[in-house]
Amino acid sequence: MSTPPTTRFAPTERLVKALWTLFGVPFRRRTYRNLAYLLLQFPLGLAYVTTLVPLLALGLGLSLVIFGLPLLLGTLVLVTGFARLEVLLADALLPVEVESRAVGFDTADGVLIYAKDLVRDSGTYVSLAFLLTKLLVGIVTVTLLTFLTALTGALLAAPFLYNRPGSYRILY
Repeated sequence: MSTPPTTRFAPTERLVKALWTLFGVPFRRRTYRNLAYLLLQFPLGLAYVTTLVPLLALGLGLSLVIFGLPLLLGTLVLVTGFARLEVLLADALLPVEVESRAVGFDTADGVLIYAKDLVRDSGTYVSLAFLLTKLLVGIVTVTLLTFLTALTGALLAAPFLYNRPGSYRILY
């Protein structure tokens, strides 16, 4: 009884698949989408913090007068819009489906009911915390990507500089 040809080549196919998994990362489109998402974290986090923190501070400061409450409500609407932007960005660049709640400026029941729902919804404050922490994550991400890119370049250049007297002086 002979073995089918597919089982005879199975170890080779597994080896090729394992090698592709290990060394094929630079050749996958998904790799660069993930890197693009990571690189966008810092500028978006910076934009979120520089927009939301002054608006929240101004809204809280002016809440003693009547002008602060509409400003705070507008800031919360902006938070939901930014959160929706993040969901769209994650859906476009990452290989995962991100669940999101329905976001919209639905005033069919009235502006006061919409404002109450917006203020009472815990998802609004979770989105606010997520958007404000995005700057910290972005700083760490950009720092690590910069360091790892420089390390990769140094390791790739090492064979060209190794065992050549005086070649290390170009690094000074």
